[in-house]
Amino acid sequence: MLHAIDRKRLALLQMKSKQLSERSQKDARIEAQIQDMTEKVRAYEQSKQPPSDKELRATAQDEMKRAGIVQLGIKRHGADTVQPISAS
Repeated sequence: MLHAIDRKRLALLQMKSKQLSERSQKDARIEAQIQDMTEKVRAYEQSKQPPSDKELRATAQDEMKRAGIVQLGIKRHGADTVQPISAS
């Protein structure tokens, strides 16, 4: 959540800098803030671990649900996964 706020803050600072440059003005404080936020966002994105296989599968299933696609299969008692029905 904090990362999303930092990204939004960075975008707003860049917009403010663009507005100032269009008026041929510069603000050293805004430029310094942009630099700090850019480094902070970049550091977070580099430290973030890639999603696990389980997270990737869950994301794919959520996307399929939103698209209205369902998976037919047999869910075994006590199992977390659904055994797909093979097409014969």
